[in-house]
Amino acid sequence: MLATAYYYANDSIKEGPSPADIGGFAFEIPDFHKIFVNVAGMYLEIETDADPHYDSTGLTRIHAPGVEPLIMPTAGSAEKDGSLALGLIYYDGQSWFNLSSVGYLQHVNYSFHVMTMNTSYAAIHIDWNVSQANQSYSLFWQEYNIYPDRVEVRQIQQ
Repeated sequence: MLATAYYYANDSIKEGPSPADIGGFAFEIPDFHKIFVNVAGMYLEIETDADPHYDSTGLTRIHAPGVEPLIMPTAGSAEKDGSLALGLIYYDGQSWFNLSSVGYLQHVNYSFHVMTMNTSYAAIHIDWNVSQANQSYSLFWQEYNIYPDRVEVRQIQQ
């Protein structure tokens, strides 16, 4: 494939920043249970209902501009091996619970909202509704504020 790209390359076109460098976008792919956000190259990936054989639910990937990708969180572990994702821990009335241990075998509903989006700042909001083993629902939301140099996360249990 690279040979084809080399063959058809047009050297008269000057190199410029790619959409991944500029950022200013957020989108979800419901069939893959993922949300992606990029602000000036600060990249987030959020698993919304992870397959426990491969991933963990929650913030699983952060790539920052100019930082070696393997230094930042780059993928959560499989839930079956001990869940690992950044973010949400909540109290279900009896004990503390980590969102990263919820997989598609349990019930997770969410709604995703982009509050503000541009190339230098984004605010997204996720409402989570989780049921464990047909027990009571836990409702909480997260607000992500994404800047070119940092990510701030706030969560509130309802």
